[in-house]
Amino acid sequence: MKVLQSDNLLFLVFQVLVMDLHKSFYFFLCLILVPIVDSKATEPDTLDLKTQVRATAPDTIFHNYFSQETFTSVFGVQKKEIDTLLNGFQKYEPYLFAQTLGNIGRAHKSYVYEPYTGSGFKVAQNVFSTYMPSYDEVSYYDVSSPFTELFYVIGSDKEQVFNVLHTQNINKRFNVATAYDVINSVGSFRRSRTNISSFRLKSHYTNPSGNYSVLGNIIFNKSHNNENGGLADIESYKQEVLRRDDMYDVRLSDAQNRLNDRGIYAKQFYSFNREKPTTDTLSDASPNIFNSRILHSIHIQRRSFIFEDMNPASGFHHMVFLDSNYTGDSLRYNIVSNKLGIEHVFLRNKKQQPLIHAALFLGHHYIDFGSFTSIYQDSVIAVPQERFYLNQLISEFKLTIIPTQNMMAEIRGHTVSCTYNKGDYNISANVRYAFSDNHQISLAASSGEHTPAHTDAEYYGNHFRWSYNFNKTQQTHLRIQHNYRRIKTELRASQITNYIYNDAYALPKQYSNPIQVWQGWVCKNFTFGGLHYDPKIIVQKSSHENMMPLPLFATHHSLYYGTYMFQEALYANFGIDFYYNTSYYAYDYMPTTRRFYLQNHTKTGNYPIFDVFINFKIKSARLFLKAHHINESFSGSNKYATPQYPYQGLSFKFGVSWMFRD
Repeated sequence: MKVLQSDNLLFLVFQVLVMDLHKSFYFFLCLILVPIVDSKATEPDTLDLKTQVRATAPDTIFHNYFSQETFTSVFGVQKKEIDTLLNGFQKYEPYLFAQTLGNIGRAHKSYVYEPYTGSGFKVAQNVFSTYMPSYDEVSYYDVSSPFTELFYVIGSDKEQVFNVLHTQNINKRFNVATAYDVINSVGSFRRSRTNISSFRLKSHYTNPSGNYSVLGNIIFNKSHNNENGGLADIESYKQEVLRRDDMYDVRLSDAQNRLNDRGIYAKQFYSFNREKPTTDTLSDASPNIFNSRILHSIHIQRRSFIFEDMNPASGFHHMVFLDSNYTGDSLRYNIVSNKLGIEHVFLRNKKQQPLIHAALFLGHHYIDFGSFTSIYQDSVIAVPQERFYLNQLISEFKLTIIPTQNMMAEIRGHTVSCTYNKGDYNISANVRYAFSDNHQISLAASSGEHTPAHTDAEYYGNHFRWSYNFNKTQQTHLRIQHNYRRIKTELRASQITNYIYNDAYALPKQYSNPIQVWQGWVCKNFTFGGLHYDPKIIVQKSSHENMMPLPLFATHHSLYYGTYMFQEALYANFGIDFYYNTSYYAYDYMPTTRRFYLQNHTKTGNYPIFDVFINFKIKSARLFLKAHHINESFSGSNKYATPQYPYQGLSFKFGVSWMFRD
């Protein structure tokens, strides 16, 4: 493809903001410290789904967090208390129902089907996304005193996990927080080392009158993982021919995947209130709900995926197109997104409770994409394979109707115009009804179609090359969810037409006929005195297992006993975790393109994993001791979730969390 040149102003701005951390930091502070408007009016209250929520009084001790999604909710910011419970504290790994490659931080794929409802240009699936929070997954904080949490895990195979969070309110309307996460683990097998880090700076501000708010974050994610291609002789491993896991040969001797992700995000709104509150805003009598408001968000991101192999002629790959001495395939793209919207609320009564909420948004995306294959001639030379620039417009709408305090109905949708994703759309509807505080039901439906990810259609590397003209994928989904006391049940039905999958050669293919997926979820928290039992059960079925393999049954159970000890100076949980899924032809993994692909020679699953743990809580400190995979020596040889990639064996882990609240 022809290489284009661009002096696009947005791209120059991106270079200034993202490439230099200090400049990004100063820009971010200016953005949140210079509000559009100021006023001496009192602060507004917020609402939850059913009733108004009493605001926290200034002298109350609180340490809360919220998401950017609820930041602009018509019901007000939905804040939650920072978790200090012991329940589930030992499950620090970010995935649950997923294929893994035997070490924390490596590529993973959920074996529970989840529909795609995104919009706009999509480059590729990020198989490391669980370890790297995106801009819209960041939590924001509101605290009455400075709060710091240090979390550290050390385990077998030189596994180390370290997280630090610090947040404090500059004043009651302005908060700043920083977070830094590190995962570093050598792994049980050769060349399975992982090294992942993530830094986040985040803040939010609301002016005294409450009609202007802004939040934002700066993110730096980095991943540098070795790739071993799996064990060269899985049968020898099953028969335990060698004494140690790190003695088995692997299929890739000098390969690695690197990911770099940098971005800055800001979201702000200015609301026009019908009238100023006439009573104390800390009471439940006079919420300050806006009539109309304008919103704006901006997101600037630079991301790169790089695969390197110093020995491409090892026999792992069937084809070598450019260089048999060095492979350096990379995808690099910059995205600048702006979204502008307007919202209006029609009030139901004199208490200013919302009746109808309507919103319209228009977004613009600028994409700079490049694909490169490097060759080695005295030095590494990047050869451009693909380079293009795109501009897209995305229109969105949302309509919410709240006829009573117990009921809410919502419809929303988006459509894409211009260039690559032209004609993509998604529309969804959701109805929720609360019979009581502990009994709710919801119905949801969605339909849409989207253009496949760009690398599904076009890819140019040293070992893989393809160019397809795929049709848009069409999806329809139905869901019913029922919550009663502590029992949560959910039923889903999905139909996918023009489904994209990766065949046995790790090449993308499209199946034009419909594929149906049926799913059922049940989870419940049982308590019998100090005994707790938390089961999660998933049943699912794909109509075309040869193209979308799914385990029929997957479950996780946690059984533990909680008690106070040493004159109530210490609280402890003693328990066991159990993981299991039925056998199926799980996807194999191609590290070169970071894709999970079909195979029909090896079934995984039908293998239980048991963990034994003890959790402690002493004042503001939480600790856990865990023996992972205690059944390794007596549960059979089928101990891997992905073909050629065995689970981590029996391992011991220790974790601690310290919380400082002033």
